[in-house]
Amino acid sequence: MEKVSSRQIWFAAVCFVMFAVTVYFLLEAMDVFSGEYDKEMLPVIVYYTIQTNIFAAVWMLYLALEALISKMPRLSTLLSMFVTLYLTITCVVYWAMLVPMLGFDAKLFSLSNIWMHTAVPVFAVAVFFFVLRGARIGKRQLGLIIVYPLLYLVMAYVLRSTTGAYVYPFFNPVAMRGGFGVALSLFVIAALFIGLAVL
Repeated sequence: MEKVSSRQIWFAAVCFVMFAVTVYFLLEAMDVFSGEYDKEMLPVIVYYTIQTNIFAAVWMLYLALEALISKMPRLSTLLSMFVTLYLTITCVVYWAMLVPMLGFDAKLFSLSNIWMHTAVPVFAVAVFFFVLRGARIGKRQLGLIIVYPLLYLVMAYVLRSTTGAYVYPFFNPVAMRGGFGVALSLFVIAALFIGLAVL
């Protein structure tokens, strides 16, 4: 049996802590602890932040176990890149678009929001570049990396047609002062995805 180094133990411990805190805030966001939920709101699971933090929690748990158990299959670097990119978009769009659009409300700066929109993405970027040593993305892989964002976009408009609610204000022509504003915001987000992917 291969001996686990102290560095691997420390890395696994940090991943376990990040995993545990992220799961806590995810459960809090879903009102698991209070037992209360506003049924007029969209289900929490439809929000991009929640979905990407679920990806992150699973990813961090696997990294922790991988560091401690030598026989575990190695996690694909490409998969780690996907998670890191999706989380980076979570961070950038939240602070650059959503917070200003929602008027810098105090709730936007809650510990859970800062954790899921900043701490988790920053941790993912640090792990990807300094622990996993990063990876370049090819043209074929670029096609794969945009599958989830495209599916999310479709889901957002299906929800709009079935519930009448927009998942985010930048999908709403009224909030964006017309269809051009929506198209521009989606173009900016798409450009971020592709730009970060090819860096």
